Amino acid sequence: MSDTAHSEWDLCKQTLRTRIPEPFYNTFIEPLRAFQTDESVLSLVVPEARLKEHIEMRYGSLLREAVQQHFPAQISLVRLQNADELPARPLPDAVRRSVLEKATAKVNHDRPIQWDGRFLPHPALAEELASLLKLKKFYRPVYISGGAGSGKSVFARKWVEHFEGRAAYLSLPEFLESFVSSIRSQKTLEWKSELRSNSLLIIDDLQLLKTTAARCQEELRNLIDDFERDEKLIVFLADRDPSALTVSRELKSRLMPARHIHLIFPDKETRKQIVRSVLEEDGFTLKEDVIDHLATKIPTDMRLLRAAVHRLSFQSTDPRAMAAEEVDRICEPLYRHEPGVRPEIILSIVAEFFHVSPDDIRSSAKDKKVSLARHTVSFLCSTMLNMTLSEIARITNRKDHTGVLYAINRLEKLLREDLFLTRQLEEIKDRILSESRR
Repeated sequence: MSDTAHSEWDLCKQTLRTRIPEPFYNTFIEPLRAFQTDESVLSLVVPEARLKEHIEMRYGSLLREAVQQHFPAQISLVRLQNADELPARPLPDAVRRSVLEKATAKVNHDRPIQWDGRFLPHPALAEELASLLKLKKFYRPVYISGGAGSGKSVFARKWVEHFEGRAAYLSLPEFLESFVSSIRSQKTLEWKSELRSNSLLIIDDLQLLKTTAARCQEELRNLIDDFERDEKLIVFLADRDPSALTVSRELKSRLMPARHIHLIFPDKETRKQIVRSVLEEDGFTLKEDVIDHLATKIPTDMRLLRAAVHRLSFQSTDPRAMAAEEVDRICEPLYRHEPGVRPEIILSIVAEFFHVSPDDIRSSAKDKKVSLARHTVSFLCSTMLNMTLSEIARITNRKDHTGVLYAINRLEKLLREDLFLTRQLEEIKDRILSESRR
């Protein structure tokens, strides 16, 4: 790492020292060594392999916040690694294989993973989700969060379908109904035994759990304890992080150490793959520019994207001849328009997030930090407000639409490669929506 990067890592450690108690800082943070293994990747090397998972679980978010604060222009991905995991040198692009292709390889010799139009993960998550499907046992819960339409439930059902052993999927209402029914019929012991006979148990919609459901929370705590003891798999799905759940302290203390995966919405290329897959199911085709247009117009809820394709197949006499204008006429009700969001709010929030000013974004400055902020403004104005390239050019003070098109394409490429940047973008969108509702 360069001398500048060394000094920036030292600043990170100074920040972390103020936020982590001294004994824990000295044990877990001080021994970390930083290496910049790629232009945008910072590897934090742990002295002992056994500490990696603990540091990731307890201090991962603090580490990334500190790096974001002191490496804003260069680093977009932070990895905790063992020394033997460091690459000797980055692989050339020609040698790199698609992450999605790796994840569709065999999980075991008998049962290959086949992602399909029902669920195609973001490439940055494909390998991690495929690794979940390999699990036969685990020593703590698994927690999967994600927004509506991100594919949580579909992935969970695929997991149950793929699992070699007894497995069950229940929504929280189904769990509650069966629990109450067992109490009324005085068969609670049989019900509990039935649940615990599974080697994989998935409970969906945990965010619906009310603080007043004390007996249900108690049973969930007992389930977690029993599954952990037997190293069986218990998985929870929700639309928010475990820290944001309104549940008892005892239940939350069991969920916080879970292996947590946040599902992000697929990138544009993956959305286009979803459209093609649904087209194949429905037995018709669309022009490539129309597929691209549809994938741009519906960037989040994948249920809406699939519904749009089905709607086109039902309401168009000749889908192959359709232009984008006709697609908009038919699918407009499925497009999401964020209420109250204005371009100036996007500009202000993005500038604040990247520690630059709105004038910097509108200037001709080309350093990495300002460029990334400008690309982000262009991308969000396009996806959140459906603004034209010319309109975005006026917001960002570009000469014409070509610079805006480059900015959007550039950010989409970065999002495909960088999960940390994708999560940053989701945080920015949350701030924009929060500010817009005031």
